[in-house]
Amino acid sequence: MITDRWRQVSRESDDPLPEDIEDGSSEDIEQCAALSQLVQGLPKDQRRIVILRFVEQKSIKEIAKEIQRTEGAVKQLQFRALTKLRAQMEGADA
Repeated sequence: MITDRWRQVSRESDDPLPEDIEDGSSEDIEQCAALSQLVQGLPKDQRRIVILRFVEQKSIKEIAKEIQRTEGAVKQLQFRALTKLRAQMEGADA
């Protein structure tokens, strides 16, 4: 599965999307590549939260402990990151 491969590679490098996704349609691959580019464009803290939360599937509590911030701060960073990603994706669709 694409996400399994993505998780494995993201643990091995700073790039959350592998270059050689083996499974999935070309449309899935293109969407993952586009999303990866958008995530890479996020500010460092927001990018880290997105990767920890959605790629590594860690809880808010786990992330807060790992990055030594409050759970509220992690939620706020996640909210800002997702808001920015949504806006960029909607802009790309227009």
